[in-house]
Amino acid sequence: MIKEKYLTLTQATKYTGLSHRTLQRYVASGKLPSTKSDSGVRQIPALSLKQYAKAERLSDRVGDKQVQQILLEILELIPLSDLAAISKKQRLREMINQLGGSQG
Repeated sequence: MIKEKYLTLTQATKYTGLSHRTLQRYVASGKLPSTKSDSGVRQIPALSLKQYAKAERLSDRVGDKQVQQILLEILELIPLSDLAAISKKQRLREMINQLGGSQG
């Protein structure tokens, strides 16, 4: 079993270039997942930061509205074979729509 790698908020600031406070807000709002280590230190999964950084680069290239539209189009490709899929699709749609609403 491969153990997932975690970064502290301080390490994450160096990786992303975001401030410590911004990362705290992202964690508090659910934009980034986090856990606490046994010693109580807040940690963010490295994979989540990598995905966030990739999404930010995509957003920089094509614009937030275009990213939102692309995600909605991808969402339409998910088959609705059962009720669980319908529920997941609805939750994803809500999250994607929040991306558009969070832009100033």
